[in-house]
Amino acid sequence: MDKEEKKMNIAIAGLGVIGASFAIALKKKGHYIIGLDNDKTTLETALSKGFADEVYDKPNEALGNSDVLLLCLHVRDIPEYLDECLPYLKSGCLISEAASIKGGVYDRIKEAIQGKSYRYCSVHPMAGKESRGIDNADPELFHGCAYMIIADGLDEYSYSQARQIASDVGASHIEKVSYSKHEEIVAKISDLPHLLSQAYIASLEGEASFGGGSHKALARLARSNPKMWADIYMGNRENLLKSLADFEGKLAELKQSLIDGDGEKLYKSLKQIEEKSK
Repeated sequence: MDKEEKKMNIAIAGLGVIGASFAIALKKKGHYIIGLDNDKTTLETALSKGFADEVYDKPNEALGNSDVLLLCLHVRDIPEYLDECLPYLKSGCLISEAASIKGGVYDRIKEAIQGKSYRYCSVHPMAGKESRGIDNADPELFHGCAYMIIADGLDEYSYSQARQIASDVGASHIEKVSYSKHEEIVAKISDLPHLLSQAYIASLEGEASFGGGSHKALARLARSNPKMWADIYMGNRENLLKSLADFEGKLAELKQSLIDGDGEKLYKSLKQIEEKSK
């Protein structure tokens, strides 16, 4: 059996909807799962429902058996939590995190393991839910999703392990991207849609009860964790501002057609957008 096919001992820190969904999907594939979370009820749920083989409320010697440490925590909590884990990790352990932005995390993890025998691979599955907590975990959450693996300085073995995890949770579009490209991509296809949905909801004045499918789709996005998204927006601020400026330019073109009463120009613009969306 080659390295790509080995079952791994995987420690997952943070058993919210993302971490717990990783845990369920990976355990179904035969990996041994060690769950970490500071909430006792979450740990009890993980154990009773069979999401994990072992659970702990803080890092300890059990981490010494882990081939992979996957950090599924709020962006701002990752560096400090990793510091608590490092003394227990075995030589060669792959450290990974699924942060939706890498600013404030990527460089700090690189610094923390510099000169040590650990490996690091940053990933980002493009999937999630507006609902939170382990009770909303879903083993199919990542099925068919795009899954980015940060390529900068990545060795082949670390990539093969990260790719196996991505494949085992059901991701279908697994691609290496650079750190900087990742930040540009998520600003446009993830951060911007969430920000726009929140601005849309903020603009309403009692009309929500009449909303249909399009309203409900935007409202679902706007219900996402405000603290988490404030951190994401600020952590990727420059890229988000650029994406927002690009969007405002396109919106201004459509608005101008309305101001001018130019239905033909508006139709042509919308037709081009329809084609681009396919």
